[in-house]
Amino acid sequence: MTKFNSQREIVRQLIRSYFESCKLHEDLEKLGISIDALDYLGEQCADTALDIIGFPVDDSAHEDNFTFCRDYLLDAVPEQITLDTLNSDVENYIDFLYTEFEKLRQEEPHLFA
Repeated sequence: MTKFNSQREIVRQLIRSYFESCKLHEDLEKLGISIDALDYLGEQCADTALDIIGFPVDDSAHEDNFTFCRDYLLDAVPEQITLDTLNSDVENYIDFLYTEFEKLRQEEPHLFA
């Protein structure tokens, strides 16, 4: 029998990679090392996870006429990511994302039309 990862499992893997890149960025920054590619890859993981969940695309770069900004979702990432709490932090953040998605669908249905 063929097994496939669920949507939530794929989101979990992407968010875990995002958190791990944030932690690595923080550790390298303490050493005075900056790797822009690492930041880009982490942000891509986060954006892809938000796309999979179904959040609207962030169009806030179009200052005059934007409809949705994802910043508040990314601002909810824990400030201190440690390996000891990584699994629970990832699960809590994913729960937050799915809860926010459902709230957004109810409060702003025009974003999904």
